[in-house]
Amino acid sequence: MSEAETETVTEKKPSMEDLQNRMSEQIIENEFRLSVLELLMEIVVSRNPGVLTNEDIKASQEKALNNLQKKYPGSGIQLTGGAKVST
Repeated sequence: MSEAETETVTEKKPSMEDLQNRMSEQIIENEFRLSVLELLMEIVVSRNPGVLTNEDIKASQEKALNNLQKKYPGSGIQLTGGAKVST
């Protein structure tokens, strides 16, 4: 086995702290991206009155919920009112 292969084989698993840091970074990244999208949607809707109906918003929430439920089966994710989701 070459030295490079040995390094790969003996590479240790990340610590719990490393995993928590990665998760925290991902959560912040997701919140940032979501915030940007929300702000852009506010601009689009304010410049184009009537472009979205309440039915459009509700259908989008249901589709997003269904996608999350498929991605995380058995998690118990559900809409709890408005745009809030809980497990």
